[in-house]
Amino acid sequence: MVWSLGIARGPDPFNVIYRGPIQTGQDALDFGDRVLFIADPFLFIHEKRWFIFTEALNNDCQKGEIAYHLSIDSGSTWSYGGIILKEDCTFHFHLLYHMRVRFT
Repeated sequence: MVWSLGIARGPDPFNVIYRGPIQTGQDALDFGDRVLFIADPFLFIHEKRWFIFTEALNNDCQKGEIAYHLSIDSGSTWSYGGIILKEDCTFHFHLLYHMRVRFT
């Protein structure tokens, strides 16, 4: 199974152009071939940098870990940033449905 991320842009939800995939589990370079998929994207834009946070499923222990993907050109190109939040594989839960909050 290959799940991937894509971007859709347009003037409204009914008139969009889809571009993808922009990232897949194979882009999760710090895992080698251990990522089964990336899923549950969450877009966050801060100071002209676009971040997509995702769940990355670690195939070794079947646990989700939180990764990020970065674009510095308003979503035209993307790079994989790495795993930013994970738990030990011996725990009986995995991380998903992440949320980022900016305090001002």
